[in-house]
Amino acid sequence: MTKAGRRVPTFKCTSCPLHRMDEWHDLDADELAFVTRVKRDHVFEPGEVIFHQGAPCDGMYWVRTGLTGERRLDPDGEMALVRLGYAGGALGYQELLTGKPYRNSAEALKRTATCYLSHAAIRELLDRNTKLRDRFLQRCVRDHEKTEKNLVAALNRGVRTRFLYALLKLYERYGQFVTGKGHILELPIARKDLAALVGTGPESISRTIRKLERDRIASFDGRTVFFPDLGAVQDEIHNVG
Repeated sequence: MTKAGRRVPTFKCTSCPLHRMDEWHDLDADELAFVTRVKRDHVFEPGEVIFHQGAPCDGMYWVRTGLTGERRLDPDGEMALVRLGYAGGALGYQELLTGKPYRNSAEALKRTATCYLSHAAIRELLDRNTKLRDRFLQRCVRDHEKTEKNLVAALNRGVRTRFLYALLKLYERYGQFVTGKGHILELPIARKDLAALVGTGPESISRTIRKLERDRIASFDGRTVFFPDLGAVQDEIHNVG
């Protein structure tokens, strides 16, 4: 992974649909103007790093468009993908609120546009707008609950079900239905990254793929996934719970 990112002209917050979502819809016109004035916008190409694990957290990033992945260096020196970040997601906010270094490295997996606010700018906003501070706390709670839910799912579901669930979530964002071909997903991440997200190894994913193809649930051609019957995928996930 290489540290990069290209500075681009500032995108006005009032023109961005994200400011009406989540934490930001409580900002008034003056506060939106302040954010537009002090933020920095960047575009990261696939493979470029947004920030590195262990670096001091000097600010927060919002994903305006694209896809990001958070990677963590394990004790064996391998970088494992632990989380995906979609448009509207925030990167580094927990570290900023706690004053700790970045716990993961963040990388662009698809061409990604981000907005960056420094630590000082965020603190000024939080002091000016108590609702914003409360909403960040609520986000922390939601993310914690989501982590717990994923851990429970990992314990109660097998690799096959977790893998199908991950594919289905990716299809909902990046898949399409093509007449004569069916439901198609171009995977935005490598199989080893899928394995890390599912909580298993590449060999287990390869065995699971062979079984899915044998059962005609899905077929794979490189990074292209074909679903003959998307309902069958949903039913299998639902029936396991």
